[in-house]
Amino acid sequence: MLYISKTIEAEILQLYKLERLCHRHPWTLGILQDCMKVGYLNHTFRLGTDSDHQNNIATLQIPNLEKKSCCINPIGFMINQIILDECHLLTICVHPELQGKGIARTALTWLINLLREKQITAMFLEVGVSNSAAIKLYENLGFKKVRVRKNYYESDSGAEDAMVMKLVL
Repeated sequence: MLYISKTIEAEILQLYKLERLCHRHPWTLGILQDCMKVGYLNHTFRLGTDSDHQNNIATLQIPNLEKKSCCINPIGFMINQIILDECHLLTICVHPELQGKGIARTALTWLINLLREKQITAMFLEVGVSNSAAIKLYENLGFKKVRVRKNYYESDSGAEDAMVMKLVL
C-alpha cells in the first residue's frame, strides 16, 4: 500500500536525502525548509502496512508493486503551490529503486482528484525536455504542452530547457 501524509518539519532531512538521490542537481535543504514555512501543499509517500503509519490522509493500492518496501521510508514526496484556483506542481520525487512502478502516477491521480474537490481549475508543471519518462507520465494523465522555457534547469552541460505543461481540471 502507498500511504500519503502531510509532510511534517521533522521529515525534511529525510526528504533532502531522498532529493539528493533522485536529482543530479537537487534542491537545497534551505529550499525544502522554505517550502514548509510558506504553507505549500506538501505530501510525503510511504510504503508499509496499515499499522505502520499514523497521520495518513490517503491509503492507495498500487497494482504490481512488490510488498518489499525498498530502502528507506519515506519513499517519495511532492510539493505544490496553490494560487487562487490553480495548482503548480513544484516537484515530485520517488526513490530511484521504486521509479517506474506507478507510485508517482498513483500519487498524482490522488492529488488531481483532491484538487478537483477543492474547485481548483488547472494544474501546471515544468519538466526537463530530456525527461521522457516524466513527460510520458504527465501526458498519460492528460497534461498538455503549453510552451518551452529556455535554460530553465541547471544541467551538466550548462542549462536545459523546460516544457511547461497544463492540465485543465
